[in-house]
Amino acid sequence: MAEILYQSNPKMFRSRPLLFLFWLALVAGGVYAIVAASGTNLRYAGLAAIAVGILALAVWWLNCKTTVVTVGPRDVSLRHGILSKSIDEVQLD
Repeated sequence: MAEILYQSNPKMFRSRPLLFLFWLALVAGGVYAIVAASGTNLRYAGLAAIAVGILALAVWWLNCKTTVVTVGPRDVSLRHGILSKSIDEVQLD
């Protein structure tokens, strides 16, 4: 691909807004559980919620950053992956 006309990654919020808001609400609920907790069991549940939410968002973010759509004057390509890349190209001629 000689000249790149457009290159983009998928956006997290735009692709699945309800799932994105769910993970953010889970992290916020975990923070609230830690701050407002009177017992240690609720604090551990809050820490678990924060860990799961941040881990899910991090994996999703990494997945979005490793997917790239590139448009050139004669072809379109989709690249996905870190260690095992898969490349799909379509020639426009």
